[in-house]
Amino acid sequence: DFKRKAEMRLNSFISKAGIMVMATHDDELAKSVCNKFIRLEHGEIVSKGGF
Repeated sequence: DFKRKAEMRLNSFISKAGIMVMATHDDELAKSVCNKFIRLEHGEIVSKGGF
């Protein structure tokens, strides 16, 4: 399944690089690969934090 393979590749990249900036509309994907987030609405920060 494409989504699972992409998620595994992202995790591998993050492990090697130590950092990654990602933009997504998929909250579940963000929760699975990110440890911090900034949520924007119409270009304005509406929340930020960690998972």
